[in-house]
Amino acid sequence: MTPTIDVGPLSALRAARVQVVPAVAAPDNDAAQPRDGAELRPDASVAATGYQRDLEGLAGHLGVLAANARPAITLRQVGIDARDLPTGRAQGG
Repeated sequence: MTPTIDVGPLSALRAARVQVVPAVAAPDNDAAQPRDGAELRPDASVAATGYQRDLEGLAGHLGVLAANARPAITLRQVGIDARDLPTGRAQGG
């Protein structure tokens, strides 16, 4: 059984606010090309690589990774506090 933490993605999928696509063969700055050849221009992308990360294979050619294949820039370095990011949870209540 795969552990799942749902902070909104399942309801977003059900409501068709997000779309799951096949593996992306060619990510670019403002576009993504799944292996089926379609071209997408997403508002945001989530790299769901499972339990083993493969950011180097996915984004290595974009120049955004450090030598250890981890993101070269952290949220803190660009002045973003992760606690301020939306979680997908309903506000209030």
